Amino acid sequence: MKKNNIIAILIFLLIFTGCRSDLLESTPYGQTASDKFWRNGDDVVSATNAIYSPLLDEDGYAHTEYTFDNCSDDMNRAGDHPDETSLELFTFDATNSHIGATWSTKYEVISRANAVLINAPKVNMDEALRRRCMGEAYFLRGFVYWRLSVIYGEVPILLEADAQSGNFNKAKSSLAEVQAQAEADFLKAVDNRLAVSYDGDNAGRATQGSAYGFLAKLYVYQQQWDKAIAAGAKVTGNTAYKLVTDYGQNFQGAFENNSEALFALQYKSGWTTDNSPAYYHTPGAWGGWGFHEPIEDLVQEFEPKDPRRAYSVLSEGDKVDRKSEWNHRIYS
Repeated sequence: MKKNNIIAILIFLLIFTGCRSDLLESTPYGQTASDKFWRNGDDVVSATNAIYSPLLDEDGYAHTEYTFDNCSDDMNRAGDHPDETSLELFTFDATNSHIGATWSTKYEVISRANAVLINAPKVNMDEALRRRCMGEAYFLRGFVYWRLSVIYGEVPILLEADAQSGNFNKAKSSLAEVQAQAEADFLKAVDNRLAVSYDGDNAGRATQGSAYGFLAKLYVYQQQWDKAIAAGAKVTGNTAYKLVTDYGQNFQGAFENNSEALFALQYKSGWTTDNSPAYYHTPGAWGGWGFHEPIEDLVQEFEPKDPRRAYSVLSEGDKVDRKSEWNHRIYS
């Protein structure tokens, strides 16, 4: 009886599949979803919001970016991860987890930015909102190319045309070309009329100050002093980006996203993937890991009685109100 049932099932399957010539032709669901996604302004805003997300990841910016300071004379490696040791000793190679993690995360940002820049112009939506979203996409892509230029120097440049043609296996561009791409993206971000500032519901979005601020930094690295001064003046000459009255306010929760912060990633509370800075920077006695500790030479860079030192570096005996102050300090 069991044998007869099995034979009957096999015969049915053979007949059924014989009538289905397309059985092995799978539907490309990712492509189909993309084709149906770019319907309106809400979709474009959602896609733009998604560009920021990889930067919040533990290996996007929160921890991995800081591990590269292990090569410098500013920070002592306090963690016990073997890959951080190789960074500190300049013995790392392409297999280093931090090298690989920040690379893939940053190119995810580029991929998402390219998707917005390709599709947003085709959507029937409010023109001002479209320009804002495209401005954010240009800024975030430029920001990532800027960081890639600082960390790696020569990297492949992937733009909209590459994404559309599937041309991802590209050779590295020179450092000058990568910096030029970052500059072009920052300038396009400004041209797309990024807002000067945003309300609380949109805190963390790229602004004109974000683009001009990183342009100035890029020009300083290139020693293009006149351009650096001109870009910097766009920030210092705008009251929307004025310095806070007390430097210490930059480390207090009540003044989060203040006018002095040109670009700030928005982390959540609690032990989540996108709140890892609080754990990497906070001392062990406070429930963190205290991975990044400044060395004495950095501390001595502060002039005597410089009030910024107390807010930037914690020393033995210091007291901190954990309820009101951020965990984004350098701890000693």
